[in-house]
Amino acid sequence: MAEVTSRGNAVRDRFTKPRNCALSGVPLYLLVDPVDEPTAVTLFSDPSDDGYRTIERVLAGEKLRLPAPFDFTIDTAALR
Repeated sequence: MAEVTSRGNAVRDRFTKPRNCALSGVPLYLLVDPVDEPTAVTLFSDPSDDGYRTIERVLAGEKLRLPAPFDFTIDTAALR
């Protein structure tokens, strides 16, 4: 699942949705957060009953590796 944060839903997109997705068994939750300063991209993975066990956050301009089944790297340079 992928999400882009909006100002009106930032808290929900950053905290509530990832937790609900993890509890629902969604294997990966990608959050593009242009509202954050600086802009960031966060990958939540390894869902459990307590939320996602692994959270990887990069700033715009950095690369983020997506695991299988996607198995590719996202270049976030365009988000700067």
